[in-house]
Amino acid sequence: MVEIEFRGVHYQRCPNCTSAWLDPGAMRAIWARMEPERPLRFTERPPDAADRLCPDCNRAMMPVFLPYHVPVEWCELHGVWLDPEELGVTLAAAYIDEERWWRDFGALARTFT
Repeated sequence: MVEIEFRGVHYQRCPNCTSAWLDPGAMRAIWARMEPERPLRFTERPPDAADRLCPDCNRAMMPVFLPYHVPVEWCELHGVWLDPEELGVTLAAAYIDEERWWRDFGALARTFT
């Protein structure tokens, strides 16, 4: 994993698959810097067929949605796992209105599993 800094917040990115690993506060901090009026919310989603394990504690992470149903995995204690495009698409949701987000990212978002 490679340490990345974005708007004063540090997170890790896998150099091979480019997925991102953010501690629980880092995702909220980045979101808050981009969208201070609307807090980041995690909503439950149905469990996936294959559980993703937390890289820190090796327990199955909880499948959740970020805004606009971007699916991610979350370990309450250690962080949020985002597949390659999910971080950028999520942060775009903090920056642009929902109608524009669906127009610009809807087709990509429908490919997320």
